[in-house]
Amino acid sequence: MTEARAGNYAAVKSIIGDVMANSPSVEDLAMELLDEHKSKPAILAAIEAGGLADNGTRDLLALGLFEAAAEGHIEIVELLADHGANMDRPHGSDGTTAMGIAAFTGRNDIVQFLTRRAANLNAKDNKGVTPFMLAVAKCSAETVSKMIGVGADLHSESNGGLTVKDFASMPPKADILALLDSAPESGINTATREPGLTAPAAKGGVCVAKYKVGKYVMKVFTDIRSFGPVKFLYILEVSFAEKASPIMYVTCESSDLSPSHELIMGVFDSNGHQNLGPVEGIGKLQMFIARARLEAGKRIIDS
Repeated sequence: MTEARAGNYAAVKSIIGDVMANSPSVEDLAMELLDEHKSKPAILAAIEAGGLADNGTRDLLALGLFEAAAEGHIEIVELLADHGANMDRPHGSDGTTAMGIAAFTGRNDIVQFLTRRAANLNAKDNKGVTPFMLAVAKCSAETVSKMIGVGADLHSESNGGLTVKDFASMPPKADILALLDSAPESGINTATREPGLTAPAAKGGVCVAKYKVGKYVMKVFTDIRSFGPVKFLYILEVSFAEKASPIMYVTCESSDLSPSHELIMGVFDSNGHQNLGPVEGIGKLQMFIARARLEAGKRIIDS
């Protein structure tokens, strides 16, 4: 990092601290945050185009958003998010994000705004703590409910083994604990199947994609908790309708019993578990989605 840029980084917090009193335009704010060597027309053109000129610029705007979240300046968070700042960039020695620091300081307005803007609720910092864990400890039941509604992982654990409910119990928050107890089971639905035979022996997971194919719904899950020797990297869950029980799962899996731990594609349905063997490239999410959707589609047509 150059000396000039280091100075810019060091100045960001004081700039954000003064910004509410000065109420500059977004262009003036951007000018304060960006490198001095950049021309104003070039900066404005980049902002108006919805993009940013280089990684240093992105880093500065992301740092500005983080500091604004830490100081509780919702207006500045909104401005910088609207103009391309990375909401999920980790900061500091603990690697927390803007949503993480807002949750830690109990800023319900900022957490709810970042939730609406699809910031990552489940991003783990260097201690394995997510913004959602901090929110159940520090924020309101309304905020926690909104986060649950858009996919917060209720099953996360920190590096030290603390669960979401543990965070809601420091000190105990009866309304949050009741909300967690009443929340529908998130992640993969195996309730009507026999895990290990007609369904993966897995729970939880984060839904990263959903597709509707005629009357069928396909959901893709990552960050899955596997039980037993078979480990699931990705799972495609297929249901006949949005709220119906799953009829099929296509998986990217490996086995602890295999010396190579090779990734293979598998299928669970009413006939049990079928090993389809290794498939090139399925360790990459987009390749898995393409191959799994194709496999599920063929089986639906043949059924």
